Amino acid sequence: MRMGVLIEVSLLLQNTTSREGQVKQLVYSMENAIANLPEDQEEMIWLVDFKNWSMTKPISIKTTQDAAHVLQRHYPERLGYGILINPPHIFETFWQVVKPFLDAKTARKVKFVYTNDPASMQLVNELFDAGQLEELLKEDNFNLEEYSKQMRQDDYKFHFHRKLADASV
Repeated sequence: MRMGVLIEVSLLLQNTTSREGQVKQLVYSMENAIANLPEDQEEMIWLVDFKNWSMTKPISIKTTQDAAHVLQRHYPERLGYGILINPPHIFETFWQVVKPFLDAKTARKVKFVYTNDPASMQLVNELFDAGQLEELLKEDNFNLEEYSKQMRQDDYKFHFHRKLADASV
């Protein structure tokens, strides 16, 4: 990847359906992503994979509003791009409902990308090295053991930095 840290979101791997739980997970993910940013990097890319998404797991407008509020109020200018991979066409209508709640600059960073449309893939090809997106979107890409190990390391790093900050106050 050519720009910052990548946050990959699979809508099928959510561990909670509660709005509060999803917003807490968002904050946790943001803090871990920030902790992993290179020193000279401020922004990150969010890659939202709609593979196998269905209307049986709808996206709540209220949860989306809450997430937008948290991101805009507490993490301004952290979003390099929000790339929505193969969203169902009904999501474009959903986007029209949600978009007015976003800062205009943030809304311009959200991109709909369809892997079968070369024009929409142009941005992805600029941001990712050849073959990298295919690797990220592979069906069996998620490894719970590897993810858990990374989260433990991130938690340690986060708590270590917090103790340093508390000690300096």
